[in-house]
Amino acid sequence: MSNSNEKAFILIDKFHSGQASQEELNSLDDWKRSSSGNVKLFEELIRLLEIINNLKDWRTFDNKKAWHKFQSEIGSKGLRITRQIMAAAAIFIFVLAATLWNFVGNGVGNSASYLSGNEFKFSVLNDGSELFLSQDAKIYTTNFKADSRFLRTEGSYFVNVAHNTEAPFTLETERVSLKVLGTSFKVSENNDETIIKVRDGKVLITNYDGATYTVEKGRQILINDDYDVSISNIADEDWGLFAKSYEDESLFNVLNDLATEYGNLKIAPSSIDLSCRLTTKIQNSTVLEILQELDLLFNVEYSVSAGIITVHKITC
Repeated sequence: MSNSNEKAFILIDKFHSGQASQEELNSLDDWKRSSSGNVKLFEELIRLLEIINNLKDWRTFDNKKAWHKFQSEIGSKGLRITRQIMAAAAIFIFVLAATLWNFVGNGVGNSASYLSGNEFKFSVLNDGSELFLSQDAKIYTTNFKADSRFLRTEGSYFVNVAHNTEAPFTLETERVSLKVLGTSFKVSENNDETIIKVRDGKVLITNYDGATYTVEKGRQILINDDYDVSISNIADEDWGLFAKSYEDESLFNVLNDLATEYGNLKIAPSSIDLSCRLTTKIQNSTVLEILQELDLLFNVEYSVSAGIITVHKITC
């Protein structure tokens, strides 16, 4: 395999994971434009990465199994692949296997490196982004940093992304990658399809073949197992967030309801003015959205650290 192809394969892997810089994306585009064979190779290696993702068990990654599955997949699709592409893909899969093993060895395969919907209903990342997890969700957080925000995910969940123009938020599912600055959306994914519904802002979605789609507030995109894509308006949607009505209720009781519902909210009762009362109807709001709205009515002091929101002080 030539040195240029080695570099291209690294760029393709980074493109697929959403971690490529603009300079690297430009280099990849130049490589693709240099020949039609490179375009075909790019398309097939993106498909290969998706097949590998579907193998699920990275800790026991089997090169032969992956290669066999790749051959079976392209056969079932009736694709005509050149020997050059097949040979390059064979080399690529072994290189990728080693990369994945190193990745797993650094902690991604360890249960401590991801948030499971079986254990956590709610969490806050170190950048202030909120996660609301369904039972089948897994959110891999090992490589997530406040200045380099990247997550791999499985299953279904809602995310409210903290706005940061200096560090776009990149999220990779089984079928697509998503890139945002600050927005909120719901991902529902199973073996048959991926559905992404945007509640606020807009989301840039990259399909396995490099095709991109921008989905805005009130719209949804559906991608099935054959990678057919459809975009439509969202019908009535229960976002699965906090919703409750209060009539002349103690503010402390409102916060206690939030803490009981989500678990990762701590309150310091001695620092809250118990005379504060509230009449309101909360409709599908995140925890931080509720605190921000309360801050418009009261003086609310809180902090976010290690997946916990702590309310330090509230005065009327």
